[in-house]
Amino acid sequence: MMKKRRDRDVTWIEAYKRFWQNAFKMKGRARRKEFWIPQLLNTVISRVIELIFTIGGATTKFSIRMDEEAIIDYGSLIWLIVILIPSFTVTARRLQDININGWWAVLPIFGWYIALGSMIAILIIPGVVDYLSQPERLTAALTTSTIIGVMLAVMSIVFFVFNVMDGNPRPNKYGEDPKKKERYFYKGEI
Repeated sequence: MMKKRRDRDVTWIEAYKRFWQNAFKMKGRARRKEFWIPQLLNTVISRVIELIFTIGGATTKFSIRMDEEAIIDYGSLIWLIVILIPSFTVTARRLQDININGWWAVLPIFGWYIALGSMIAILIIPGVVDYLSQPERLTAALTTSTIIGVMLAVMSIVFFVFNVMDGNPRPNKYGEDPKKKERYFYKGEI
């Protein structure tokens, strides 16, 4: 006789399918497993793509200055763009599970993209490196970068804590508890 699986027995494959099936869904709540498994798998996929593109020689080198080179892996960049919206929406639903407005997910998702894009722009826009070669300008740029970096690090820690917290055990304004079938003390509507 086959034992009936409970919802908490969601497999990695099922959790990853939910990530893509709910890619454009902001409403509702997401369990920790629905958030963390896609994060892990997307990181692994990104590294595999990076390895394939590097081994295959499909990276682009560009000179920042005469003595420095940077490498761009377009495969990983495309993958990051592909998972941008689904990552945002699963983060929003995860926040809603702990009763925080999902739009706060804009900060960790797009904050890093904006910071990364700014750094790349500084490196590839002609004349910026020479402009920053003057000590006072470099000091101002490094101070600003340090402050932004510290803010992003603190924000990352806060959102990490949010994403490991157990969800609200009762229905909230974002929907039913996704673990309601598992919670022994759940008595229905409040």
